[in-house]
Amino acid sequence: MRLFALAAGRAPDTDTLGRLVDLAHSTFHQELSLHRGYAAEFGLAQVDLDGAEKSPTCAAYTDFLLRTGATADFAEVLAVLLPCMWGYSELGRALAAARRPAEPRYRRWIQTYADPEFATLAAWCAALLNRAADRLPAARLAACEQAFLAGLRHELAFWDV
Repeated sequence: MRLFALAAGRAPDTDTLGRLVDLAHSTFHQELSLHRGYAAEFGLAQVDLDGAEKSPTCAAYTDFLLRTGATADFAEVLAVLLPCMWGYSELGRALAAARRPAEPRYRRWIQTYADPEFATLAAWCAALLNRAADRLPAARLAACEQAFLAGLRHELAFWDV
């Protein structure tokens, strides 16, 4: 959500700005409500979540995202954002195509990330990156590629914990 807000601050036009602001808002109010609901099922209140310590893997990933969001140009910020959006969408759709698990918590997670609207959103982010990278000099394209790959490695490490 913070990365979307940082990306919005670098948006090249008002339509993109508005969409990224809306994305940050919906992430906070809709997507995170799923995770807050899980926490509540395990007896954790918001105060517990606010005081939780990040794992080293999670801290490394979020620090990387926010550092890039605060210091990089728009295209590079999109490049670090895309692995998460794309990965969740692909994973959600792949799991939805398989046999649905009996556990309701897993089913809710899969339904959230397999939702066609989420896939559309991930595709929009990819198209936005493609537009932002169009006609960039080779050095900037290389920086975007490295940022994307670093984000992908962090995302994989996050799932591997």
